[in-house]
Amino acid sequence: EAVAVCDEILERSGNGTTPGSLTSTAVALIVKGSALAGLDRPEEALAAWDEVVRRFDDSDQPELRARVETARIKKAVFESKRGRSTAAVELFDRALEGEWAGPPEFTVLGHLIRAGARLADSDAKGCTEDIAAALENLPALPALPQDALNGLTDLAVGLGPERIRDLIVASPAADLLLPLTTALEKDMGLEPRVAKEVEEVAEDILRDMAGRRKAGDA
Repeated sequence: EAVAVCDEILERSGNGTTPGSLTSTAVALIVKGSALAGLDRPEEALAAWDEVVRRFDDSDQPELRARVETARIKKAVFESKRGRSTAAVELFDRALEGEWAGPPEFTVLGHLIRAGARLADSDAKGCTEDIAAALENLPALPALPQDALNGLTDLAVGLGPERIRDLIVASPAADLLLPLTTALEKDMGLEPRVAKEVEEVAEDILRDMAGRRKAGDA
């Protein structure tokens, strides 16, 4: 249904030249890409986001520039979920090092995905810089994304629980991530004193970490 609505919008505004019709076209293509991704139609999803870039990459309108970067980030997040981290990092590099002012959730995920790629390349310094940047932006989000928690857990397995714990504690996101730091401290053999609810979530994270370690060893 979402794809059908987007197609209706594109049919009405696709050939328009006013700022409103151009923005409507860009938004419809972005939403259509997300809907197609949810329908497991990856090539069509990527084509929709690529169309935004193709049509509006040279625009000098701030609204359209923001839509182009959103399309790139959407594509990067999608590529990372498909296991194509190199393609994702290239897209994130362009957005994160430019004048990106889009949703902070994408900024957080971008830094975490790039951190994982840098860790895989044995670039521990670059990895920690990206983790710190993600943690700096995390408090701006209305809620903690599951993808962000998964990313930090993966990085804890790869970089080590103590290093991730120290980065979180030194960041503005320390209170938000108390269950994760509790899990990391337990993994380090410590016994932090926290509320029962926090400890229960920490135990779930510990089980998740154990599964990720086992998968990594396989």
